Amino acid sequence: MEYLDEDVSALPMRDILNLLERYHFIDSADEWGYIRELRNEIAHDYPLMENDIVPVLNELISKVSILKSIYKRMKATV
Repeated sequence: MEYLDEDVSALPMRDILNLLERYHFIDSADEWGYIRELRNEIAHDYPLMENDIVPVLNELISKVSILKSIYKRMKATV
């Protein structure tokens, strides 16, 4: 966000996501928030059963194209 002269140091993540959406770096703050929640499920919850983690991993894999698109957009802009 420094690229856009936006001071986000005191902003909550949701506000940062809304700014990223407004500047068209991401298509949806809600979608990004959802992907972040999925990531947190496997990074912080440490499911012990394979049946618990496989659906989350599959859902994350289904979001890879969104993440690639965001990366390409940001790389081209910044």
